[in-house]
Amino acid sequence: MVDDDKATVPRRDAPDEPVGSAAPLAGGSLVGKYEIVAVLGQGTFGITYYARDTELGRDVAIKEYLPTAFAVRAADLMVVPRSTPATEDFRWGRQRFLDEAKALAQLEEVPGIVTVLDFLVANGTVYMVMALVGGETLEARLRRDRTLPPADIEALLHPLLDGLERLHNAGVQHGDIKPANILIDRSGRPMLIDFGAARTALQGRTQALTAVDTPGDAAFEQATSASPGPWTDIHALGATLYHCITGSQPPDAIERAKTDPIVGGLTSCPILPLWGRVEVGVVKGRRLAWGTPLPNPPPQSKDSALRPG
Repeated sequence: MVDDDKATVPRRDAPDEPVGSAAPLAGGSLVGKYEIVAVLGQGTFGITYYARDTELGRDVAIKEYLPTAFAVRAADLMVVPRSTPATEDFRWGRQRFLDEAKALAQLEEVPGIVTVLDFLVANGTVYMVMALVGGETLEARLRRDRTLPPADIEALLHPLLDGLERLHNAGVQHGDIKPANILIDRSGRPMLIDFGAARTALQGRTQALTAVDTPGDAAFEQATSASPGPWTDIHALGATLYHCITGSQPPDAIERAKTDPIVGGLTSCPILPLWGRVEVGVVKGRRLAWGTPLPNPPPQSKDSALRPG
């Protein structure tokens, strides 16, 4: 997703791994109308490519579903299950990834959310085509500056909250919000990238897929058998806010649940609407960082939640 200087993006003319493994597509390969140029990133769930739309002449990012626990790339470039027992999980995860791509493609110009332009079913798998955005991740910014000033935090927070509200209203969760998955473009606008809800669903279905949740960013339910939902994204955004203020990750959610004095107060408000959860989560992050207690009752608007003091 990150494209700081296209001229320096390396071209991959052939896979580095032998065919029959999780080797990425070679540079020059075609997926529909998209020509693969280079690999931007590779993980246990899939591969993200820098690619070119040969019809429209624009650069894009493409994420390929290739969970290494269940699938390999065959000699004909098809993505196939590793074994007969892995087939059901591979197909189930592929359908979840396709559903996620379809839902995201229907959202147009949502603030704070990377634009999904297209999706394809090819090579036995699914590809999600996204806008290629130049800039740096929030993780890179925090690594350099350690913390952000209040004005910069609020400039990031409002678009991300607005984007999450639209996303959740469409029935979609991000599933993996953390500084590494927030891109700040060259105009300073934040954007959530690298959606992880399909991967999280597959992790919940099988133990074969390695969990990649980051301690401190991950919510309590991501480390237990509880079901994730929109609240999981809100928790993760609150954890990111904490990181921006303090310069470090918050404590692990399970450990914090044992000692955090604010937890008891929050459990008395189980039916807060989404914005209420956002307000409490945001205020909680700020108050924890500043060492002051959570106000009671909680704020009644987004603006009051974000107001210091």
